[in-house]
Amino acid sequence: ADMSIADLLPASDFEQKAVAYLDEKVPKWRDGFLTPNDEAGVRRRFRILAEVAGGEEPGLAALQRNLGVMCIGEDVSRAAARALVAGLGRDGAADVVRKNPGVLAIKASSLSGAGLTRTVAVADIIDFFLGPGKIFVELAKLLAYASAAKIIVDFIFIQAGLTPPWDSFSL
Repeated sequence: ADMSIADLLPASDFEQKAVAYLDEKVPKWRDGFLTPNDEAGVRRRFRILAEVAGGEEPGLAALQRNLGVMCIGEDVSRAAARALVAGLGRDGAADVVRKNPGVLAIKASSLSGAGLTRTVAVADIIDFFLGPGKIFVELAKLLAYASAAKIIVDFIFIQAGLTPPWDSFSL
């Protein structure tokens, strides 16, 4: 990992919040295969995220949206960030990263032309389903639970040699 002057400075409030969030959600992150093994590594990855997301506050919000960004190597995320800024400008890149921080895992060479267009579209879709479209996600979960419950009840009735009451209805 590359050291920078920022590694020698005291951690910012938001860098401390990023470490605390990781501690809360993944207590054994220091032992992880893909996560940084020390706070300096978390701070470095957070700084890359914060820079492309448009600041430390949106960077923390992006981290909270997708903690998986802590598993993306610094070189990969830095290259992806540069490619996004080159293709979309600083504001466009920040918008995409805030919507879908996972874009920082995409190989930089895929973040141009049609690949960049797809990346923006996917970020918009993800943002919709995590924001105003969350109700649809919840309804889909409810439907899945109801379907699973019906399958289980049907199985119990059939195992007991009975016909489920809803199967005997006719119109």
